[in-house]
This record gives sequence, C-alpha cells and structure tokens, in this order.
Amino acid sequence: MKTLKQFTNDLIASIPKKLSIELALKKQDSLDKLWYQERQERDFLQITPANAQEIVAEIASVYVKQDLVSNPAKALQAALKAGGLKYKEIVLGRFGAGMKDVPLKPLTREYIKQKGTTKIGYNTGNLYRDIKQAPVIVSVPRVKGK
Repeated sequence: MKTLKQFTNDLIASIPKKLSIELALKKQDSLDKLWYQERQERDFLQITPANAQEIVAEIASVYVKQDLVSNPAKALQAALKAGGLKYKEIVLGRFGAGMKDVPLKPLTREYIKQKGTTKIGYNTGNLYRDIKQAPVIVSVPRVKGK
C-alpha cells in the first residue's frame, strides 16, 4: 500500500506539464497595464519553479481530499480550481511592497514623486481590484479518444 506522500508524488508527476492558468480579466485597460508592466520588467503573472510547486501542491492536496472513486472529474475540477486560486493569491501578493519572489524593476524617483508612493503596480488600485475579482481559468490538454 502506498503512503500518502508516495500517492501525492505520483499525482504531481501525473499532472500534465502544460497546465494552463489564466486570469479572465474583463477590462482591456487591465490587460494593457499588465502588458506594459511586463515590458517594464515587472511581470506580475510570472510563474517561478517555486510558485509552480506551490500551485501543484495545492492541487494535489485538494485532489486527494475529494471523492476520487465515484466522481474523478469533479475531484480534478475542484483541485484545479484550488490551484488557480493559489496562483491568483501569488499574483496579488506581488503588488505594492509585496512578495519578492520575482524581480520587479523599481520605480524611478521621478515617478515616485509624481505618484506619491513607492508601491509597484498599485497606482489607482483598479488593476489590483480587477485581478482580485477575475475568475481563474485552469485547464489541461484533453487527450484525444480513439
């Protein structure tokens, strides 16, 4: 019989490599801001290897707590949703003076004076609020049937 750790490791290894996570932002302005920030060396949406492990660990943790026998699809769906929410939590944590898990180019002195704060990515708060309210879409590639 496998231990929980062995089962979880097997589960993590079985999750497809091309797991797709995206934020369904509704406002074009927010998409434009994220695009601009990325070009300014401030990629708020980046997934680091450590982030990927956190997300997969969340997926595995929720997955093994579900009813895997009678409804494996629902179990996977709940687990992927939890992984997506973990990703959103990571992204939101980067705003302001938040996490330093990805390099975010500092603001210039001139811009700090104009803006009145040193918080990165947080000027009006609209982008942060839009991300906070955005649904997260997590998908895995479908295997084509015979």
